[in-house]
Amino acid sequence: MAEKIIAPAEVDAIVDANVDVVIQPNRHVRVALTWLAIFPLVSLGFIALAPFTQSWNSTMRALLLTACVVPLASYVVVPFLVKIYVACARYGLKRHFRRRAMKSELSPDSMATNDKLADSKKARTTS
Repeated sequence: MAEKIIAPAEVDAIVDANVDVVIQPNRHVRVALTWLAIFPLVSLGFIALAPFTQSWNSTMRALLLTACVVPLASYVVVPFLVKIYVACARYGLKRHFRRRAMKSELSPDSMATNDKLADSKKARTTS
C-alpha cells in the first residue's frame, strides 16, 4: 500500500484541530510546581531578611516571611510555572500528533481521535 504524502500546512491544520483541548496540570504536578515556587522564595527570603530581623523572635520572622512569600508565590510564580508546564505539554501533544500525521495514521476526518483525547483529558483533570 502506498503511503499518503501530506503537505506541511495540512499537517499543521490536522495537529491544531486535534490539540484543541484544555491542558491543566493534575494535582501532583501542581504540588511539585508549588514546591518549586515556595522553596527558592523561602530560601532567598531568609537570606534577604536576616540582616534586618536578626534580633526578632523567630515567630515574627516567620510571620513576615510568609506574608511576603505566599502572595508572591500564589499570584506570580506558580501561575508562571503553570504557563510553562502547559506550553511544554501542548508542545509535546502537537509533536505527538505531528508524528502521527506524518506517518499517515491521522487524517483530517479522524475527529474521533480528538474526542478520545478530550475525554481522556477530562478524566485526568477530574482525578
